[in-house]
Amino acid sequence: MKIRAILMDMDGTLLGKSQVAVSTRNMKAVQKAIEMGVQVIPCTGRVYDMLPPQLLTQKGLRYFVTSHGARAYDNETGESLYEDLIPAKEASELMKFLEGKQLYNEIAGDATIYFEKEILDTKTMDIVPEHHIWYVRDNCFTAVEKPSEYFLKHNIGIEKMNIYGIPEAMQQEIYDFVSASGSIQHTRLG
Repeated sequence: MKIRAILMDMDGTLLGKSQVAVSTRNMKAVQKAIEMGVQVIPCTGRVYDMLPPQLLTQKGLRYFVTSHGARAYDNETGESLYEDLIPAKEASELMKFLEGKQLYNEIAGDATIYFEKEILDTKTMDIVPEHHIWYVRDNCFTAVEKPSEYFLKHNIGIEKMNIYGIPEAMQQEIYDFVSASGSIQHTRLG
């Protein structure tokens, strides 16, 4: 039986300790698999813009699964092959609820990260995982005054959101709002 495809995790697997770059050893393994005719498909919770340049420029890496499966890309054509997004109207309502709460909120949409501008102006990065800091430091994001208005105006759906450092007093309120919105689906295991 011939292996036709390898779907591989990135964080904690393909990427090194920095969680930013792929080791030379792993890149050689990826290249060898490609040369053997295997379709190598990196899969990650990251948005497309957060993928290591080593992978984006690697000849033969055509497909990427990003944002925890919310998108699948064809890197050769630039097309989004699959999307499972929170639609712009629902996304706008969710962001409107979170705006002004002084929460560090990374909003993934349209293959990049969006921030509420006020948060970047006032929040420190000490609550953010180390491997997320580079894309803020290197300006690999879009800051907007009101994400709720921006996403609605440009018809952008949410791929995912990362909210760090939610004060304990706000956690239940946020959980209840998100649950009631129907934007996420709960699955019971077992």
